[in-house]
Amino acid sequence: MTARPGFPAVTGAATFQDIRRSLSGMVVKSAAGALRTGVLVADTTPLMVGTASMVVNVQTCVVVLDRSGAVFLPNDGVHQVTLSSAPSSGSRWSVIYAKQRETEAPFSDATAGPIIDKVESTTSETAARNLLPAGARELGVWKVDAGVSTTNAASGVTYTETVPYTAMEGGVVLLRNQTEQDAWTPHDGSLAFRVDEGVHLRRAGGKWMPTSGPFIDLIGGTTVNSSGSTNVPIWSAPGSGDSVATANWFSYNSASGDITVLKSGRYEIEARVAIAPVSGATVSMHLIKNGTPSNIIAQDSLSPSPSFGGIAKLSVLSIALTAGETVRVWVPQNGVSGGTVTVGGNGRGLCEFLIRAVG
Repeated sequence: MTARPGFPAVTGAATFQDIRRSLSGMVVKSAAGALRTGVLVADTTPLMVGTASMVVNVQTCVVVLDRSGAVFLPNDGVHQVTLSSAPSSGSRWSVIYAKQRETEAPFSDATAGPIIDKVESTTSETAARNLLPAGARELGVWKVDAGVSTTNAASGVTYTETVPYTAMEGGVVLLRNQTEQDAWTPHDGSLAFRVDEGVHLRRAGGKWMPTSGPFIDLIGGTTVNSSGSTNVPIWSAPGSGDSVATANWFSYNSASGDITVLKSGRYEIEARVAIAPVSGATVSMHLIKNGTPSNIIAQDSLSPSPSFGGIAKLSVLSIALTAGETVRVWVPQNGVSGGTVTVGGNGRGLCEFLIRAVG
């Protein structure tokens, strides 16, 4: 490779391919330098919508293509693609695509200009995909069964959105699921967001590291005295933080007070437990793992003042947890002296439990 005329450049010096190479620097790329083609995100609603006919409506979008560099192909309104009638038996697969056609060398399309169209087969989805023209970016696949007359039919029609999301360099790439996450291997420092889990990711050391996965909930009240040990199972049900991330990363047992991690990794944990004011009382509180009181990963103790009570703070910056392991707030045996205290009852505000994936 060699240096190319820049963009903007001296009049006439930069070819359209030179300009596209310059624009490629604006789009995210794989660690190997391959341009990530796809759709620049406006929102995550379906890119295509069925209608009461055999027409498919392609919604407003900007598709990034790679034809000797980046091409930004805008669709500035609803674009209609008419599918062929349903077959008399079996199914028809229609692959919708976008392409920037070129007549100028090194390309040899019959005509120039943008196109959003389809290729179709009654044999298989693969057979339809094999008909895509060179330089096309697949957007999605429509499978229409025999007897169907509309693309919005309640049955007999399946739409699968296959085009990935892309982004400008330094931006956040949206990934729909684990499959898309595994397939996207950009350079370290890249950012992504798992749509299905509500979790932000960063690329470091050639791996994806979660930067979010919150579990934030409240605690009610329970009394503890010096007669014995107790867990603190009064957290409300999970979900008062990010409900999508919570459901995919954590579960909660209201009887035991255990928070279970559903994915192996490293976690940051912080619990802030309100203690009601009891003059002269001393309270010890532990964060334990796997329901074992001796398996202490954080602890705090305090002597609440008569007027203000106090907050026990249990903090762990980073701990490795395997999927299925649990953490629990626990008052150890003889952890209270000088009187009975109320956990979560000082009226000073909400108690919190936060656990966040950090790697």
